[in-house]
Amino acid sequence: DEAIDRETQFANTLESKTSLEEYLLNAKVDMDLLQSELAEKNEMLSMEQNRNKNLKDQICAKETELKELDSSKTSARKELDSATSKISQLQDDVEERASALRISESKLSDMTQQIAEYERRLFDKEASLKQMQDEAIDRETQFANTLESKTSLE
Repeated sequence: DEAIDRETQFANTLESKTSLEEYLLNAKVDMDLLQSELAEKNEMLSMEQNRNKNLKDQICAKETELKELDSSKTSARKELDSATSKISQLQDDVEERASALRISESKLSDMTQQIAEYERRLFDKEASLKQMQDEAIDRETQFANTLESKTSLE
């Protein structure tokens, strides 16, 4: 009876060891999958951060362009003021000056429209950047949760 008990105990121990080895193997496979997924998430996060940086650079370039356009607009307005004062002084050149004034007004209108368009684009880019930043924060939170889950599994 004692020998049978030992054999039974040995068989149970062997079965437990086999089950434990199988569990450990499955856990290692799960860990490898999680590490692979983590690497993929890190790569996606890096790509998103690069995309955000590129968008910020584009926004800065558009802001610079907008400032230059604003400067051009100011210059155009000064030209317009100068032309207007000369019209009253030079009656003989009225037609020529009126033509120059129409051209300046057209340029000013075009520039004003361009500025409005650039402001609209800048607003759209800022909204897009905000959305991307929010998405990046969500992905970072998901990543942290995934990492926390992975750490819990270990």
